[in-house]
Amino acid sequence: MKISKTFKIDESTMNEIKTLSATQNLPQGDVIDRAIALLTTQIELQRENNKEMIKIVPNPLPIPKNKLASVKEGGYIILELKFGEMTFSLHSLLKVESCNGVFGEASFINVRESEKHKTFETFEEYEGKIIKFSLSDIWDYTDKL
Repeated sequence: MKISKTFKIDESTMNEIKTLSATQNLPQGDVIDRAIALLTTQIELQRENNKEMIKIVPNPLPIPKNKLASVKEGGYIILELKFGEMTFSLHSLLKVESCNGVFGEASFINVRESEKHKTFETFEEYEGKIIKFSLSDIWDYTDKL
């Protein structure tokens, strides 16, 4: 049984829904259902990561689709992460352990060199920790360092 709810959606969001509906040849309701499912999954991923006291800061400008499509096991990604009680985030290097084309798991390698000036923390306790991510969170990808 499907429960019906009414939500007020602003005009720009509605235009995005209409565009996605037209370009993906999907009913608008399916676009909304998929968006809710994606958000729910991202919340669950964040809950898992919180056990390690790591929070992913979403990337507001996703990397190009061709680069996202090439993300695979053994490659390297950059995610913006907040550690523990820090009030700021740091771009960090991770190795992709698994990826299904939408979500994945990566092991933490280290904070990017250009970010290390922000703190005295060494992040050694996070090395090798598995972080669950959404492809939309990725700031950059390469298959080799």
